[in-house]
Amino acid sequence: MSVNQKKFLILAGGGGTRLWPLSTEELPKQFQSFFDDRTLLQMAFDRISDIDPNNIYISTNKKYRDLVTKQLPEIPQSNIIAEPCKRDTGPCIAFAMKYIQSHSSKDTVVTILNADQLIKDEVELRKLISVSQTTAYETSKLVLISVETKFPNPNLGYIKVKDLKETRDSVRVYSLEQFVEKPSIKKAQKYHRSKKYFWNTAIFTWRIDVFMKHLKEHSNDIHNVLITIKDFNNCNDQYERFNKISIDYALLEKVSTDHINVLIGKIGWSDIGTWKTMFDESNKDKNHNLVKGKFRYSNVKNSVLINQTDTEAVAYNFENKFYVITKTTSIVGDLNDSPGLKRIVQSFK
Repeated sequence: MSVNQKKFLILAGGGGTRLWPLSTEELPKQFQSFFDDRTLLQMAFDRISDIDPNNIYISTNKKYRDLVTKQLPEIPQSNIIAEPCKRDTGPCIAFAMKYIQSHSSKDTVVTILNADQLIKDEVELRKLISVSQTTAYETSKLVLISVETKFPNPNLGYIKVKDLKETRDSVRVYSLEQFVEKPSIKKAQKYHRSKKYFWNTAIFTWRIDVFMKHLKEHSNDIHNVLITIKDFNNCNDQYERFNKISIDYALLEKVSTDHINVLIGKIGWSDIGTWKTMFDESNKDKNHNLVKGKFRYSNVKNSVLINQTDTEAVAYNFENKFYVITKTTSIVGDLNDSPGLKRIVQSFK
């Protein structure tokens, strides 16, 4: 497998509603900096910056094309794949696979990364990616990277592994038993105690021809629309015909487990999808609070306090909350109730 047969796709089209009001439709979380001077998108690019930018593609919504260009000037314009409208990760990834295939070859291997994740051990990540690319190319399997659970988390998807097939470059390669969607807290606690359940990082690797074969067999609705797209820059009508569906429901959970391998690694992974995960991964003060901006507070514990205005805010007598103030909105909520926040934001729409 030549170097040019290895491609990377960074997904950067999400809305980030569970981090509202910092993450908005106009400026979603992937285009903002939360942990250092680099945005989440730039940090995702930095993890693979040793790769020729010509082999890195960015999938985003057409309204964010200029943001991608501004934040990643290294990426060629032709490598920015702009969705005409939002249809979730199923159509998004299928569209991107067809686009990349049109610029390479059918047996090209693609690794899919997400712009809204935090990965602390980039050396280990690169090793896992290398093994996943070799495995995907040689075995024609769909390869997923998973990580050990850190705590019971009902907001994440899980993977249950079956047998240890082999060890490549000290990386464990398992067969898949099943995907498990976001569980109840009781089930998440059970999974955390088990040695068979791992978090699904949604970092995927596969050959494009293998992906297309499975797409045709298991997700005919997406495949039938996809084959009608001839002009990637002028396909609004076709793209709107896609149903909104995730890649998990559209394809991965339908494919026989015999066709999927799972790699397990320790990469310091977190899905930056909620105020709770943002809180967990950030530096805190002596009272275990994440505080940014002008705040005066008393008897506040285990909470997020963010104030983006020049006016001082006051908080007292609460715990496990997020209190976020922007120039247009302020909100106080339960740090552990990200589904509730998502429902509220959706009701605004």
